[in-house]
Amino acid sequence: MRTVEIEVGRCLDGSVSASPDSAVPILPSSDLARTADFLAYLGLRIALRTQDYLQATLGDLELHYYLASGVDEGTNPAGCLLRVNDPDHQRAVWCDDGVECLEVPAPGAYGSTTFAVIDPDGNLLRVGHVLETAASA
Repeated sequence: MRTVEIEVGRCLDGSVSASPDSAVPILPSSDLARTADFLAYLGLRIALRTQDYLQATLGDLELHYYLASGVDEGTNPAGCLLRVNDPDHQRAVWCDDGVECLEVPAPGAYGSTTFAVIDPDGNLLRVGHVLETAASA
């Protein structure tokens, strides 16, 4: 049997990721300053900002955005699923801050999505539960 050591991932801002294996969505933004303001309003920390790229974090979650001209918020099909331990609490916090949280049903095979938020460029940020079996899959 072969043993493989996995080095813990290092984020662009120098911090260490809690999980060595992960996937990070990279979403389009027509205005990174506006996107950064929106994400900060949601409580995300801006970890990296360049002229054409943005990285934001909320706990162990990461969202990345790239500068994309011509993004139409009305027809943008991009989005992602943010799995959190307590989406009901997250929803309550954001609703209390005046964020519009939408009901978005999802097929059971993809886990329970309890709500979604749409960013200024029309990216759909679905928020759902962490699946108990995700770690063992």
